[in-house]
Amino acid sequence: TNFLTALEQAVAQGATLHNNSWGDNENGVFGPFNEYTETCREADWVTWNHKQFLVVCAAGNGGSGNNTVLSPSTAKNGLSVAATGPGASQESLAFFSSRGWTSDGRVKPDVAAPGLSVRSSLSDSSIVTSNCTTQSGSGTSYSSPMVAGLGALIRDYFQSGFYPTGFRVSSNGLTTISAALVKAAII
Repeated sequence: TNFLTALEQAVAQGATLHNNSWGDNENGVFGPFNEYTETCREADWVTWNHKQFLVVCAAGNGGSGNNTVLSPSTAKNGLSVAATGPGASQESLAFFSSRGWTSDGRVKPDVAAPGLSVRSSLSDSSIVTSNCTTQSGSGTSYSSPMVAGLGALIRDYFQSGFYPTGFRVSSNGLTTISAALVKAAII
């Protein structure tokens, strides 16, 4: 499908992280919630075959009830991201953020990040100008890129040799960093 093709293209171009700020829209309807779908299988297949590649997915904006996580955020090897509020509200899930479990009992989302009233860039939609402004928006689609960015920083931490001392020691730099390590460090 298109998702498998997109993931394989990213791997072929050297990517080690892939953010997905969307949820399945199968048969014109978002859902089914909490299910392990073909899109999940594709994400898990790619991560199984490319051990350094981490797929980060927005959990969805299905509301405050349980069992509202959208595929592909229900993939087993992916990192599912819920949304919190800003500032002091970061300890609580945002009212719109999807919540788990999955239909087979796994815990999803895995982590949460700010996703309510997030300030972001906004293009003027013209390819001939460099004008842009900002906008404010909410959703797990704002949370998952933050976590993907954190994953990139964690990968750099290990590659640059900061582990295990906390200080840069080039000879400590890891050349192979698994997606499982990055996911575990984020969690």
